Amino acid sequence: MDGRPLATSTPYPARHALRPPFLVLLLTAWLIAVAGGSSWAATIYGGKWQQLETRHAVLLFESREVLDLFAGKIRYDRRRDPAAHLLVPSDETGDNGITEKIDALFMRVQEILDMRRKMEKVTIKIYPDTGSLRDVYQRLFRSKDAMRAWYLYEKNTIYVTVADVHEGMLAHEMAHAIIDHFFSVRPPSATAEILARYVDKHLTR
Repeated sequence: MDGRPLATSTPYPARHALRPPFLVLLLTAWLIAVAGGSSWAATIYGGKWQQLETRHAVLLFESREVLDLFAGKIRYDRRRDPAAHLLVPSDETGDNGITEKIDALFMRVQEILDMRRKMEKVTIKIYPDTGSLRDVYQRLFRSKDAMRAWYLYEKNTIYVTVADVHEGMLAHEMAHAIIDHFFSVRPPSATAEILARYVDKHLTR
């Protein structure tokens, strides 16, 4: 789902105040230090979230544990992607392969839709449990009927929970992001949903 009922961007309520810049730098340096000899390092984003950029996305997560769980849930095989040679091998990033899988999945969705062009990176916000995701949905849409995952055009952000995500679900939401940014005018929500479901059916074919 793409969260189309929200017509304009809604401010996202921060649960924690932003930390002073020097503390942000200190925490970033600490993360790099504990990463040891690997090239993996997250940056602090908004005082609460850690950030990891790929070629096509920006992942936001609360802890390395959440990121590792997320990596285990996304089981897309990059070798299915015709542009696999463009991906950064996972052993070079030390990020448990998630950078490679996210980019491969994104390019596969572009291939299925035949919508290949350079786009702004989509943000993927990964919540640790369904309760947290439900709270965010209720605040954004003022509704108790929370979705398992959704894409919000106004923020160019996909919202998922590590407790209930898989590669098909993520590909579906990536499809909404790609469709909404490929055309000069966004297609009707029903049309976008049909195309996103088409991606579901053809992801592994």
